[in-house]
Amino acid sequence: MGNGIVLFVGLFFLAGCASSGKPIDPGAATAVVKGKTTESELYQMVGRRPESLSLMPDGKKMATWIYTRAQTKAATFVPIVGLFAGGTDLDTTTLQAIISTDGVVENVLYNSSQTEVGLGGSPAPQPIPPVK
Repeated sequence: MGNGIVLFVGLFFLAGCASSGKPIDPGAATAVVKGKTTESELYQMVGRRPESLSLMPDGKKMATWIYTRAQTKAATFVPIVGLFAGGTDLDTTTLQAIISTDGVVENVLYNSSQTEVGLGGSPAPQPIPPVK
């Protein structure tokens, strides 16, 4: 009986978290020397090949690494309360690099964002005010 409870509690907590990709070290972006770092050096800095490699119309490549982690809020699992206080916290990290036709990194962009996704009873997102 005790093992069953431990298994249930363990599965309960595992159900609240998911990730896609591997974490991206922000140091990889800052270590790039534009116009000097090669494509293969960039792959070594990041520690893996990109999730996406696109060929641009001018022959350059865009390499993209993405890591996403979703953590379900504990309140989501509470009946009725979950509708109003539940949701998921998303952490997303992206690294993009433009690689010249010569295989040299021309530009690099690192972005990290945190987003809160609510459920049915959560307030609607507010519109972004226009730029003046």
